[in-house]
Amino acid sequence: MQMSDIDVQGLLLIPVLTGVFALVCYIYARLVRRGKKVTSTQKKMITYASLFCLGMGFAMILNPQLQDIVHWNHAWIAATLLWVAFLSSAGWAFSRHPHS
Repeated sequence: MQMSDIDVQGLLLIPVLTGVFALVCYIYARLVRRGKKVTSTQKKMITYASLFCLGMGFAMILNPQLQDIVHWNHAWIAATLLWVAFLSSAGWAFSRHPHS
């Protein structure tokens, strides 16, 4: 796998789009609360949704490389499912052991 095979613009665009998504979610959460601070539950939901979008975006952009590794045309689906499993496990672990 060569660096020229990787869509560098796509790799740079995914974090930008994820940041825009998080900002829109935050603004919407503030609108729902009528200008009050966002609750901790809303913050967690925005965080996990943004992380999901980030991982799924990278899985889609890196699909050709994943196809070469696992020899499956829709490898991004498996990568996304693994990312979901990781995020849900992390969320469950953090909910079981609150930090403060």
